[in-house]
Amino acid sequence: MVRRLVAERGLADPREHLEDRQAHPLDTHPSLRQRLDALGVAITPALIALTRDPRDTGLLAELGLEQA
Repeated sequence: MVRRLVAERGLADPREHLEDRQAHPLDTHPSLRQRLDALGVAITPALIALTRDPRDTGLLAELGLEQA
């Protein structure tokens, strides 16, 4: 079903979620942007393009979530 929805609608632009934060006042997790910065991951146009590429990467099979 996910594959069908991606084929029909494409993938959302992840930049709109970079500043999302948990609403709960006791949650101490950093924002997604802070996590990426801590990992040294630069948010470049190339990275954004990779996150929006709907082609199959085989990752689900690698994770054992579907058969290859």
